[in-house]
Amino acid sequence: TPVQLLTPEHDADVAAPNIDTSEVTFSWEDYFDSAQAVTWSETGETNPEAALNYRIQIDDNQTFSSTLEDVRVDQPTYTSASRLYPEGQLYWRVQAIDAAGRGLAWSETRAFVKQSPAAVPLFPIDDEAVSGTAAFRWEPQPFNSEYQLEVYKNDDTTFSSTNRLFQASQVKSAAYAWDQPIPASGQAYVWRVRGKDSFGNWMPWSTT
Repeated sequence: TPVQLLTPEHDADVAAPNIDTSEVTFSWEDYFDSAQAVTWSETGETNPEAALNYRIQIDDNQTFSSTLEDVRVDQPTYTSASRLYPEGQLYWRVQAIDAAGRGLAWSETRAFVKQSPAAVPLFPIDDEAVSGTAAFRWEPQPFNSEYQLEVYKNDDTTFSSTNRLFQASQVKSAAYAWDQPIPASGQAYVWRVRGKDSFGNWMPWSTT
């Protein structure tokens, strides 16, 4: 009998359930309960087997060829204490380990999409005229080790490289002032910012 997965549900959009930590919590049915739900047709007996522990795998590839995590736990739930996952589609599955240390049938493979909140721009706001030396500011995000800021000229919301005024990477605070004045312009500048967590995973871009 395979492990019965509970959460996240298949194809769920996990918009950071713990929005202040960017963690993902996995849960599944206790293996004893899953085994008891199946009867042997010839005798009507139920399977009395329980799990000594569980093995959970998380990966960004459904083949699990190079897992992001492959750990054993002794309870039917798991929240990583050692890493943060990248944005986008991820896959997970769980296997019960019996009293002899043997891996039993794998559960189904489930997919989910991790979508962490984007940084929130604070200054300058839309259509505001500001000094060319003003600092850009945004709300700080938990677990981000640095930020990347981009500014484009000619009201370019397609973010073409030819219109990029500057890009600032490895910004350690939630504010940044360019090392030279931004030239006056009759067309709007546009800007956006994103964070990078301590595992090197980029967060989504902010609104423009």
